[in-house]
Amino acid sequence: MPDLANTIVKYCKGLKHLRIHYPHRIMDDTALKKLTELKNLECLILDCLDELHDESITAISNNCKKLKRLEIPYCCIRRSINDELLCSPSTLDELSKLQYLEHLDLNDVGNLYDSTIIAIANNCKNLKSLDIRSCTGITETGLNALTNLENLQKLNVSHLDITTDSFLIKLKGLKELHCDECKEITDAGIIQFIKNSPDLEKISVRLINNITNVMVIGANQATEIRTNEKFKNLQKLTLRGLCLDKLILQEISEATTLVHLNIELHKKHIEFPLFDKLVNLEYIEIEFTKLENLESLEINDECLSEKAIIAISNNCKKLKRLKLVGIVVSTGIDNDDELSSPSVLKDLDICSISDDITETALVALTNLENLEKLNVSYLDKITDSFIIKLKGLKELICEGCKKLTDVGIIQFIKNNPDLAEIYAVGIDNITVDLVIAADQATKNRTNGIILRLRISNKSIIEASKSIIKSQWLAVTS
Repeated sequence: MPDLANTIVKYCKGLKHLRIHYPHRIMDDTALKKLTELKNLECLILDCLDELHDESITAISNNCKKLKRLEIPYCCIRRSINDELLCSPSTLDELSKLQYLEHLDLNDVGNLYDSTIIAIANNCKNLKSLDIRSCTGITETGLNALTNLENLQKLNVSHLDITTDSFLIKLKGLKELHCDECKEITDAGIIQFIKNSPDLEKISVRLINNITNVMVIGANQATEIRTNEKFKNLQKLTLRGLCLDKLILQEISEATTLVHLNIELHKKHIEFPLFDKLVNLEYIEIEFTKLENLESLEINDECLSEKAIIAISNNCKKLKRLKLVGIVVSTGIDNDDELSSPSVLKDLDICSISDDITETALVALTNLENLEKLNVSYLDKITDSFIIKLKGLKELICEGCKKLTDVGIIQFIKNNPDLAEIYAVGIDNITVDLVIAADQATKNRTNGIILRLRISNKSIIEASKSIIKSQWLAVTS
């Protein structure tokens, strides 16, 4: 849409923040290059970008001199001349011209190599946040260059097998580190990294087999001498795959203002009263992967019995997100309507929760006035009559809810004008009528929100290309 780009550049000369969802659907390279003429642009985010041509990278690097944030994740860089994948890294190296850059997201960029990382490390001295997870073209040479970024506070190197202890212990001054599935990392490296980073607030080390309780003990000892008081500034805690001593959990709960908890529970935890302590908690993610055979058990707090549900409702008044994955609740599931009391709850995930959940409990969810995102995947009791009662949602994930039909989903779309995504994969009852109705329901949107309808029927997806007239609808798998 060159005309749209021309209009934006002409009338929005002072624009500082620009975010484009699915840019390849609404504009070509010519339009994107035109937008780089916005001389005051400080933030450019290109969401869900499949590919980007080298001329666009050059235009961004040469024209957007004031840029502080750039996000171009999940894309491959291609040549503008012949559309081939870019093998030479020289074009991406030009991003190092953005000397005011503070936040850079290159997550899963297919052809990112050492030379680009080295150029950025040498020239983008203001960089505070860098995401290069899954960028497998990088070697140890590129990683080591990052130690030159003295202002770096947040780094994501997840899914990079080249991330080792020797790299971690060279990092200084970080506040947040993500190194999930970095299989070469050990307790020793993480402990030394924590010692070297006195202001560290979050470290995510999920799915690393080498990690043991030794790491937790070492982290506890390393933080004892903190002058900012142990755990006081801790806001996010991710400890999946570990079994913490309950005395450590007790100390954390009493000292911290923890707002984000992601913990894989073990039988040793079931007697620990956690939720009545963490009154500032905003995010909970609990997975009972260690209790695979649990069917009915009288437990306290962490495993979601009636008492735990009531404790969450009564004490976690700031709760914004609740995720309960694969849980079998012992008795009294109707007490799930207690969850309607956290007035600020925005994000609820009850995917694959016990089949014992009743329709009464589901109806209680409609009382959550601030709810924006709901995941009810694989719940057999999810029907049209339930989803048409939902209002104000921005995202609904209902994968595998086989009782849903076109009729219910269409009415749900009409009832939720700010809806941005429906994930309805694995529902056999969906037909092309859903696409037709969604097209009609979104064509007059004035809020600028694109509805992404995700389904699994490839023939319907293909047919939608000739059906959709609305610029506010995208149908994908």
